Amino acid sequence: MMTKREVHEMVCEALGRELDPALERFGFQRHRRSVEYVRPVPDGEQRLCFFSENRPSDEPLAWARLHPQIRLSFAEVNRIACELVGGQTGWIAGGDWTFTAPVDLVIPREFFTRWFIGDDRSIDSCLQSIWVSLETWIMPFLDEYSSIESFTVAYENADQ
Repeated sequence: MMTKREVHEMVCEALGRELDPALERFGFQRHRRSVEYVRPVPDGEQRLCFFSENRPSDEPLAWARLHPQIRLSFAEVNRIACELVGGQTGWIAGGDWTFTAPVDLVIPREFFTRWFIGDDRSIDSCLQSIWVSLETWIMPFLDEYSSIESFTVAYENADQ
């Protein structure tokens, strides 16, 4: 089995091969040893994060499971939220992110899958599968919710 550090390094290398070129076309950048892509938007930033869980209990033969997440940060919204809770940022998840969720919140349930790494070759196919979901559902979501105004309208309309 691989260590957490070895999995992290393998994921970083594979992201460079499989996702960097595609996500750069959408304005995302990633540091070589990072699992986070960042895209500035007019009111803040968006992130795509590729966290991993070593030796997942629901798949004992896998080395790791990838957990892609979406993070949106709008500093002005976060500032106002912090004021509303009297500076008790623990009540608003620390106040760093306006919205954070696993990608499966955006992917329709019938299309969601879990992404496991079981050997050296499976990481590439795993990321290729994730890219299909990113391109189909996640990028349109991020394009739609790229400003405070769009995020506020969604909230007011009780967008799930």
